[in-house]
Amino acid sequence: MAAGSAAAVLVPSVTAAPGAPQTRVVRDAGGWRVDPVLLEPGARSPALAGGGRYAAVVYRAAAGPAAASGGRCRVVRVDLEHGRVGPARDVCAGGDAVVGLALGADGAVAYLALRRRQAAAQSCDGTTGSRVVALRLDTGATVATAPLDGVPGPLLLAPGPADRSSARSRRPR
Repeated sequence: MAAGSAAAVLVPSVTAAPGAPQTRVVRDAGGWRVDPVLLEPGARSPALAGGGRYAAVVYRAAAGPAAASGGRCRVVRVDLEHGRVGPARDVCAGGDAVVGLALGADGAVAYLALRRRQAAAQSCDGTTGSRVVALRLDTGATVATAPLDGVPGPLLLAPGPADRSSARSRRPR
């Protein structure tokens, strides 16, 4: 589930059926309203992240002609206030799978943990090709990529060292 700042929440589908909509629950002047949020036809295995005005949804694309031009998994940004789905961005193909997703505070950048499955013939002591990717959801541009030696998992955004030093300077003595 991804909670928004304006009394809106995005809830993943409770069915495993390909193409099942996500659900946006929003409070307006008339009370609570439920709206379907449709991804592309055949989309499956969605995962959500968010907070604030936007949520990110990563999903596996349908097999066949609809996915032939792009990757095997895609990510979209959903405007929780208006229920609009942004353009789908390809994030992996082949042996890759998204195993972690986080969304920056302003909803502009999605952070994806990508796991690359090794071929059966590959040595277990080689590099995996797994990585964390920062992707701008408005343009689809890669902001940064960090290779990983091991198998990635869920992501959580936290303050960096610069943020800790500024917090230390505000601490009462």
